[in-house]
Amino acid sequence: MLAERTERRLYRIRPAVHDLLLAGALLGCAGGAEHGASDGQDAPSLGAGDSPSVDRTIVPRERFGAIQETTSRSELEGIFGKANVQDGWIYLAEGFCVPGTLVFPGDVDELELTWSTDERVAPATVRVRNAGGHWATADGVRIGTTLEELEQLRGGPLEFGGFGWDYGGGTRWNGLSLRLAPDASDYRRFAEEPEFREILGERTVRSDHALIRKMTVRVELIELAWSYPEDEQECPEGAFRGRR
Repeated sequence: MLAERTERRLYRIRPAVHDLLLAGALLGCAGGAEHGASDGQDAPSLGAGDSPSVDRTIVPRERFGAIQETTSRSELEGIFGKANVQDGWIYLAEGFCVPGTLVFPGDVDELELTWSTDERVAPATVRVRNAGGHWATADGVRIGTTLEELEQLRGGPLEFGGFGWDYGGGTRWNGLSLRLAPDASDYRRFAEEPEFREILGERTVRSDHALIRKMTVRVELIELAWSYPEDEQECPEGAFRGRR
């Protein structure tokens, strides 16, 4: 996700890094980047999003399940059921949020939507970040997919933004924005390595970096963006139920 404030900031960064940081900004950090991803994938749990009738296919540039660029707030209730759609704050980065909508709130298949207009007639972005859920692309990219698996799909090394800050780990993937993070145990284990600083901060990191090769790095967030969300503002205190 990217508001004008962030856009101005990113364009002051050297061009070689800009696209990767833009991907990270489009993701809008949901927090925890400096601590790494959870180790492994949680076992899927049954919940509101577990119905086999729910399309959970992510089609890059096109749709997130049944959610398309023209899907309205009222249509979400028709698709997923009124009880499974709830408005709330969506965290962007650096203490800024936007009013948005959750689908399957609190479930492993929870989605976070932001809107391109205050009328909520078209989504700006939709993203997933819970491990153990069912949202995936046709080639199997989902929360918990490893960097090694992404390399196999791509046929070579990837580039992404350095870890450890709100826009860290961002990369573009066939029309989607992904955020990558090392497993938390690896983050702690290698924090004292001399090369650790080489994979942090506002820089481009390659997946064939020697230290990255020692880590298990996973997809921790997937986002499809059509536009930029409206009404960015400082996050209200206590808006996130203890998490970002």
